[in-house]
Amino acid sequence: MNVEIDVAIIGAGIIGLMLAKKLEEKFPHFAISVFEKNQFIGEDSSSRNSGVIHSSIYYETNSFKHLLSLEGNSEWEKLSAQLQIPFKRCGKFIVATSQNEMPELEKLKVKGDKNLVPAIRMISAKEKEELNSFINIHDAIYLPSTGVLDVAKALKSLEKFLFIKNIPILLNHSIQTIERDSSGFILHLGKETIRTSILINACGLYAIEFRKKLGLNDFESHFIKGNYLSTNQNLFTNSLIYPIPNQDLKGLGVHSSFDFLNKVKFGPNTEDVATIDYSVQSDLKDMMWPQIKTLFKNVEYDKLYADYSGIRSKIKKVGSTNLYPDFLLQSEKEHKIKNYYEFCGIDSPGLTSAPGIANWMIKQLC
Repeated sequence: MNVEIDVAIIGAGIIGLMLAKKLEEKFPHFAISVFEKNQFIGEDSSSRNSGVIHSSIYYETNSFKHLLSLEGNSEWEKLSAQLQIPFKRCGKFIVATSQNEMPELEKLKVKGDKNLVPAIRMISAKEKEELNSFINIHDAIYLPSTGVLDVAKALKSLEKFLFIKNIPILLNHSIQTIERDSSGFILHLGKETIRTSILINACGLYAIEFRKKLGLNDFESHFIKGNYLSTNQNLFTNSLIYPIPNQDLKGLGVHSSFDFLNKVKFGPNTEDVATIDYSVQSDLKDMMWPQIKTLFKNVEYDKLYADYSGIRSKIKKVGSTNLYPDFLLQSEKEHKIKNYYEFCGIDSPGLTSAPGIANWMIKQLC
């Protein structure tokens, strides 16, 4: 079967679905299709994270991560109302547990101010006293713009939006090979052939492998696994509690988060892995317990249980030992392939940045 469309989006995670939504709204005459190799939407990174909408404090000023997460943080509130997605702007504390951590906390405050993080501030003496009842705290920053989003409902709401707009999400559809000609791209999916004018790589963990089909070999994947523990204790759920972040770009440190049923979880930790494997190790509690008890006072070891894991979509330039510090968003200007757009290395804050990433895509076409 041969089909011709205007836009092929490869990947039905939060980025791919948001791209489809924004493109339909801006270009309603486009014939758009979303292709997903898995059986379900959002099966990889999108459904295996903390569900946190970040404030943009951590990221290099004027990087994609900074600008697009700041934009996305603001837009998710409107989108959650439009699409009826549970969203709570609960705020977040980043905590220094000792004087030794104060220089890093102070650097974060300076970066937050520089990045125009809304209403960022050091905590008051009263707040410190209240927090001291359940965490080990020397001082902390408070970020009121941080929130939590129901990611599962976000995915389903976007899926419903696209269904109403007659944009197909083709599950179990894997692109085998790609040909290029003067009018665009020919995608081979086994017995099916799709011709598209515009090709968008929103493949998440598989974005680097996908771009190799187009002869782009200058980046490689580097997977970081993160595991989560949950508890049946009734713990603090007014705001998120985060430690001083890792300096190696691998993660933000084991923190607390919660869902809309107030179930508290801790994680993710960081574990370099060679393959995509979501199994959880039997000794996970022992691995993560030292990080949890360093920050949290009242968590009971016996009431923790292994919950789930996710894989961060990190990337590196070929030949480099350093992780690429930003999202890799590229158009023809960078890779010289006309009408091909790619979104690689979309780890945290990818969920937060999804609306901003889609807005960037729109700007490329206008």
